Amino acid sequence: MKWPALFIFCPVVTFYPGMSWGAVTPENITYAVSEFGADKMMEVFRKSDAQWRTVTAGIAHGEETWLNLVPLIGAEADEKQTGDVMNALSFALVADPLATLRVVKSLDTRAEKGAYALGRFGTDIVCGVPMTLEYTRQSTLNYYYQVRQSLEKIGDKGAECLALIKLSMEEIEVEERRGNMTWGTKTWP
Repeated sequence: MKWPALFIFCPVVTFYPGMSWGAVTPENITYAVSEFGADKMMEVFRKSDAQWRTVTAGIAHGEETWLNLVPLIGAEADEKQTGDVMNALSFALVADPLATLRVVKSLDTRAEKGAYALGRFGTDIVCGVPMTLEYTRQSTLNYYYQVRQSLEKIGDKGAECLALIKLSMEEIEVEERRGNMTWGTKTWP
């Protein structure tokens, strides 16, 4: 009776290609990372775009339980996943700037202590409008206006990030005037 109860109440997680490991939730991901490692978890996400989109959507919505996964899995992200997480964190600044900045600053601290791979999601990156290469000009402007409003609402706590975003947008405008700006095709929101 002990094993059936354990099977029913514990998340089902397997790391074999083609097999389902249960619902994609922050709790299940945290469990899987603790049991099998972040590298295995990210390998699963590389094989399942749908599951990975669930993760990045949760991060982009600024949901704290999803945001808290970034320090847990971020160091194992490949190049594509890194770009996805950077964009998701940038969008999370609009939804919940305080929670997002808390996570981003924790990544800055960890990067300073030697977890360099996590530095690629730090304040300089996330507050630097990383989405510009993939998104249309109008989407980038929409993002800029919305994130600026979100950061202004939190006052001093968002001032550093807001200054970086304004500086990034000034650089983008200069590049556009020079004719050097190439916009992407994705749209936001």
